[in-house]
Amino acid sequence: MERRWLTIAIVVLCGLTLVPLWAGHSLAADPPADTEAFPRGLESYDDADDSSITAILKNRIQKEPFNLVATLIFILAIVHT
Repeated sequence: MERRWLTIAIVVLCGLTLVPLWAGHSLAADPPADTEAFPRGLESYDDADDSSITAILKNRIQKEPFNLVATLIFILAIVHT
């Protein structure tokens, strides 16, 4: 009787280990066509003609506000180091 429960436990644990692997394989497919690319491509900012770094940052923050948060985190990391 005890050996039967051990066999069942091993089969269940193997199943719980393999199911996420099979599910992950199906999730690795191409994203739907209506979703936007993440992260955003650099060419989508249209700031090649801007000459200063502040002009580039202002343009990119205006088009994608999260860039302000990322820039502040980056600056704080440099200052902290």
